[in-house]
Amino acid sequence: MEKKTYESIKALIEEGHKAEHSSKNLLSMLMSSHETQRLSLDEIVDDYKSFYMAGKESSAISLSWALFLLGLNQEWQSKAREEVLSVLGPNTAPSSQTLGDLKLVSLYLISLCIFSFFTIQIK
Repeated sequence: MEKKTYESIKALIEEGHKAEHSSKNLLSMLMSSHETQRLSLDEIVDDYKSFYMAGKESSAISLSWALFLLGLNQEWQSKAREEVLSVLGPNTAPSSQTLGDLKLVSLYLISLCIFSFFTIQIK
């Protein structure tokens, strides 16, 4: 698995060298630091994997926490479900274009972030 991951990231890096340098994604930023700070290919791959895994883990934890809190508050859960069904319908997955239309769900997520921040700060 490690070798396959390494080879996949290396292939992305090689594609990035062929593309324009105007891209602002994580890999492009790591590559630009490679040019200025002389990071090795192994260092770039390791950094990329660290950022990627940290992002996946924090997203999963945030989503789990949101679902837990919605499970504790049935009224919020019902209102969120009603909004999703009214905006998206029963068979449409959310997209980046439709997420902005989910005002109540967005409010719940912002509240979750604030609640989580203060809970962590208090501990």
